[in-house]
Amino acid sequence: MSSPRGSGGSPRARARRWSGLAWLLLSAGCAAPPAAEPAPEPEPSPAAWRGELRTWGTLREVLRRGHTQGRVSGEAAAERPHSYGIGALEGLSGELLVLDGALWIGEVVEGRGQAFRAVAPAEHRAAFLALAEVQEWHEVVVRERVGPEQLEAFVAAEAERLGLDPSRPFPLLVLGAFAQLELHVLNGACPIADPVPPGSPQAPFRLSLPAAEGTIVGVFARGAAGQLTHHGRRTHLHVLVEGPEPQVGHVDAVALEPGALLRLPRR
Repeated sequence: MSSPRGSGGSPRARARRWSGLAWLLLSAGCAAPPAAEPAPEPEPSPAAWRGELRTWGTLREVLRRGHTQGRVSGEAAAERPHSYGIGALEGLSGELLVLDGALWIGEVVEGRGQAFRAVAPAEHRAAFLALAEVQEWHEVVVRERVGPEQLEAFVAAEAERLGLDPSRPFPLLVLGAFAQLELHVLNGACPIADPVPPGSPQAPFRLSLPAAEGTIVGVFARGAAGQLTHHGRRTHLHVLVEGPEPQVGHVDAVALEPGALLRLPRR
C-alpha cells in the first residue's frame, strides 16, 4: 500500500532526514566564531619627565626680594656635555644660557647687548639658574607658523601628544627660524618685576627682530609663577641669536616659522 500524500515518506526515510538535520545543527553550533577584530593599542598615558630639573634660587627671591647674590658658579652649569639651562647673573648684570654644556653670557656694554661663550665658566656666578641634563630628545617639525600668543599652547599640545605630562616642569629647545622676536638683556634691574625708565643706568637692552635664526633654551612649567616663570606665563625662554653679532637674552615674545624644530625630552 502506498504512503498517504503529504506524509513525507516512510518512517525510515523521515528518520534519515531528521538525523541529517540534527547533524547540521550540531556542526553549526560547534563551529568556531568569526575572528574578533584586534583591540587597538591604548594611547600612552601622560607621564612626567623623569629627568632632574635643578634650580638655584627662584624668580621671586631674585627679582622681587632683591636677593641677587651669586648662588652657583657657571662651572656647575657647564660641567656636563648634555646640560641645558637658563639663568640670571649675580647682581642682575646679564643673562645666562647653557646649550649642550656650553655657557653663553649676554651682557649690556655701553648700551648695547653683547654675547659670548664663556671660556672660563668658573668666573661667572648665577643668582638664578634652572638646569637640566637631557640625553635624548623628541623632535617636532613646525609645519605652520606659530604666533607668540600660540606658543605655550603649541608646546603643551605637542608634549601631550608625545605622552609627556605638561603639568610637570620640563626643559625644551627650539632651533631654526624665528619671527617677531623681542628680547631684553638684564642690566642691574628686572624690567618685568621692577620696571625702570628708559634713561636709567639700569635700563635693560632691548632688541626687536622681524626675523632671526638661532636657538631657544627654556622650561615649560604650569603653576610655577614666581618660581620658574614670570606671572601669567607657562614658559621661561632665553635665546641665542646667531650672526656676526650674536645676542643672548630673555625672550619677551617670539613666533616660530615653518621648518623650525621643537625638541622635548624623551620620557
